[in-house]
Amino acid sequence: MEKLAENVLGVFCGGAGFRIAAIANGQKQEIIESGKTSDLLAVKIMQLLEKCDLKVDDIDRLVVGVGPGSFTGSRVAVSFAKGLCCGNKKIEIVPFTTFEFLGYGKKCDAVLVPAFSNFVFVEKGGKQSCIEFLQSFDGDIVADEQTFYRWGKGKRIAPNEDFLGFVEHKASQKGVEINDFKPIYLRASQAEIEREKKNGHKN
Repeated sequence: MEKLAENVLGVFCGGAGFRIAAIANGQKQEIIESGKTSDLLAVKIMQLLEKCDLKVDDIDRLVVGVGPGSFTGSRVAVSFAKGLCCGNKKIEIVPFTTFEFLGYGKKCDAVLVPAFSNFVFVEKGGKQSCIEFLQSFDGDIVADEQTFYRWGKGKRIAPNEDFLGFVEHKASQKGVEINDFKPIYLRASQAEIEREKKNGHKN
């Protein structure tokens, strides 16, 4: 495990709205925003950096959620992070999955993330997939209020909410090359599915 970077920025856009956090100059600050990610992310990050008396050039490590979850949110987060790296070549990127964040500090068999309709993203036994809610499942699960607590014989466990603590934990881990930094897609987007259906119908 590496030493914690001095100035850390965390970004998670995989759910409804987004979370951002900064650890710098002896301060720990967090903003939770329910508004539209693409409109507000850059503005809120600049506000957060200002609170911590930071500039983009000061950031040592960027801890970023890569999904699964919101397709748009994950893409925005990854694109924004790459943009920051263009302005600050010394930033090291540490990606994390939505499963890691929600399951942080929890003992469970699986982590569930709302996908669409009656589907969920699941991580179980180190494997990730997108499955129908009606599929049977046994074991304790980490799931939020919107995610299906009636599964199997186990119990539902509330997801981790400590984003600051999680960012601090991840910031001590090794980063990745920017070419290896990309969103996680466990299924095609609904727009892509509809487009394929339309094209298939034409053929």
